[in-house]
Amino acid sequence: MNATGVLLVVLLVAATAACVAIIWVSRETVLTMRRLRALSDDTRETLVPLLEKADVTVDAANIELLRLDAVLTRFEDAGARVSAASATISEVVQTPAEMVTGVAERVRKAWKERKAHSEATKPGATEYAVTLDPQDAPEDS
Repeated sequence: MNATGVLLVVLLVAATAACVAIIWVSRETVLTMRRLRALSDDTRETLVPLLEKADVTVDAANIELLRLDAVLTRFEDAGARVSAASATISEVVQTPAEMVTGVAERVRKAWKERKAHSEATKPGATEYAVTLDPQDAPEDS
């Protein structure tokens, strides 16, 4: 065998090894694709019910939140009513108190004017009589 024959044998062995490697890679690729398809199917079978359960759970949570919102709205309405009633009661209570205070002020003013008038008309009072506040008045002995 000459060099050309040896080179030809080496090339045939290399080509055969390359063909075997390509067949093995193709087989592994097909097996991997089958495993991926099976995994995808298993995942779909598992996730679809889980997603449906999650959807139902989210819907239930939304319904509960709506109920809670309704309860809070009722409490807010009740609080507003109590506040309005409190304001009304406060006004009802304060109005007579303000009226009594006004009457007391007028009586006090009339009393001071009467006292000042009676002191000014006393015998021996001069026309320059000074009206004193009850606190500043000298004590009668």
